[in-house]
Order: sequence, then C-alpha cells, then structure tokens
Amino acid sequence: MKPPMRDQPQPNAATPLRRALVVGVNGDRDERAGAPLRGARGDALALAATLEAPSCGFAVELLLGEEATAAAVKG
Repeated sequence: MKPPMRDQPQPNAATPLRRALVVGVNGDRDERAGAPLRGARGDALALAATLEAPSCGFAVELLLGEEATAAAVKG
C-alpha cells in the first residue's frame, strides 16, 4: 500500500492539480553503479518541500529508501 499524498491542493479552473513523485534512495547495492549516493534522501526531502510550497502548489508523493519499490513507483 503506497503512502497517501501529503496535503493535496484542491484544483480549480485557475489552478489545476499538479502532482509530483519524488524519490530519494541513498546507497546502492549494485557495485557496477559506482560510488553510492549519500545525499539523495535529503535532496528528495528538500525538493518535496519546495514543490509543496504555495508558490509551486504541487501535491507531492514522497518515497524514501525502502519505500521506493518498483511497485510503489508504478502506483
């Protein structure tokens, strides 16, 4: 079961609903991929906060770490 979207803005004719899926996964289990990511989670949190701000008005679904499965992304 995927987590609900946070504080969804209500669409209207002037401001249609805009959605964003933000994924942040630190590390990497695949040695072929090079150096593991260390700041992806923090970057995803910052991006989600920016997109949710009234000036952007996105309804954001945030998937972090183990929550970011292929099934969760496909939703």
